[in-house]
Amino acid sequence: MNTIHRSNELSGDSFKQRAERSRSRTAISERQVEILKAVFNVNELPSKEVRVRLEKETGLPLEVIRVWFKNRRREKKYREQKKTGVEFWEEHW
Repeated sequence: MNTIHRSNELSGDSFKQRAERSRSRTAISERQVEILKAVFNVNELPSKEVRVRLEKETGLPLEVIRVWFKNRRREKKYREQKKTGVEFWEEHW
């Protein structure tokens, strides 16, 4: 007997159960982004105290602020690596 199982059938999770567990995305307003960018331009790795102040000023949860800075640092590193790679090949070819 051949039986085909979908991944959610194997785990016993229904679509509704998976949806309930998943996190929703946080919408960050332009004003909030401006505040976060201003702090990032001064300090890419703000202390807990600074993040707590940002939480109060922006109304965003600490975890959202932490992840925003983490993603921003990664994006900056990626862009720098990409730029450096292009410049390297332009100089050597």
